[in-house]
Amino acid sequence: MQPSRLLLDRYFFPITEVAAYMGATDIGEMGFPEISAMAFYHEPGKLVVNCNVAWGEREKTPYFIQVLAYGLFTIPVEFADTLAGLKNIAHNCSTIIFGTAREHIASVTARGPYSTAFVPGVIFEQDAVRLDIAPELAERYDSKAVSPTLVKSASGPSKKRTKKP
Repeated sequence: MQPSRLLLDRYFFPITEVAAYMGATDIGEMGFPEISAMAFYHEPGKLVVNCNVAWGEREKTPYFIQVLAYGLFTIPVEFADTLAGLKNIAHNCSTIIFGTAREHIASVTARGPYSTAFVPGVIFEQDAVRLDIAPELAERYDSKAVSPTLVKSASGPSKKRTKKP
């Protein structure tokens, strides 16, 4: 059996905010969370992915939740030979990091005054994951295929929504 060629080197949560509002009664009032994902390809063979989950409203819903999860991946360089390949691996890695954020939220809220908050599963649309490529790496891709919004440094998380499963 060959070892996986896609490796999650580590993941972490630089932001975890969970606030319980004691005036609420039902966790079903939470609605659907806002979820965004972004991938950074700034070094050959390395991909950094973040996923942001914001859920609930302060002083209105049982929980207000804000979690930012990061994952550091080692990827085979040939996966990024084409822009389509790079987008595909960024999409897959974002799905993995979203799973860690879901688990983290469930773990933290399990200790709260309401039932555990389970973030619904989502399927990211392929282009919902924003991709930030370092300019020196973007040169290898067809300039017509790489839009100016795809190659920007220090850009914020994607505003595109995910679709419900």
